[in-house]
Amino acid sequence: MKKANYFVHLTLIELDRVKATKRALKRFHISKRYVPLGLIFDTYANNPTTTFYKIITHNNTILDSFGSVSTDVKEGENQKE
Repeated sequence: MKKANYFVHLTLIELDRVKATKRALKRFHISKRYVPLGLIFDTYANNPTTTFYKIITHNNTILDSFGSVSTDVKEGENQKE
């Protein structure tokens, strides 16, 4: 990517799969917007977090910057940086 003059920035938006599944169920009760819970819990799981840490550990020379944002906050609070 750098050879093609691209800048590469990686950001992880993180929430544990158990909490994400609970939020999706609560959101469904309020908005009727349904996301299959198995999709969140089993398919997505914590894979984005694992992938993020693998990339920054083993391939960080391709990155211009990286960071993460936790969405593990109480309802109504802003995210943690």
